[in-house]
Amino acid sequence: DLDQPSRVLGITPEPILVPEAPYEMTAGFRPNVVFPTAHIVEGDESWIYYGAADSVICLATVATGELVESVQLTSRPEQAELVARAAAVPVPAPATE
Repeated sequence: DLDQPSRVLGITPEPILVPEAPYEMTAGFRPNVVFPTAHIVEGDESWIYYGAADSVICLATVATGELVESVQLTSRPEQAELVARAAAVPVPAPATE
């Protein structure tokens, strides 16, 4: 909501970022953790800066239209639904190198 940025208008059915790379999964202070920190729209592309394993800053890119299309408009989910969705997200096994 442009008038109330804290108001949630939609949500993606799956997380848009998950730990996959070795430096996201096995290194750092908090392995297996990624957290977005900034979003910049540059032309038709979205740049999502994120931290990984509390040790590096990374950049993911996606076509802005693809990102917007993945959002499903909805009312804010209840807390129990959010907890259930979070519990259902598979946690990848750490890479062994």
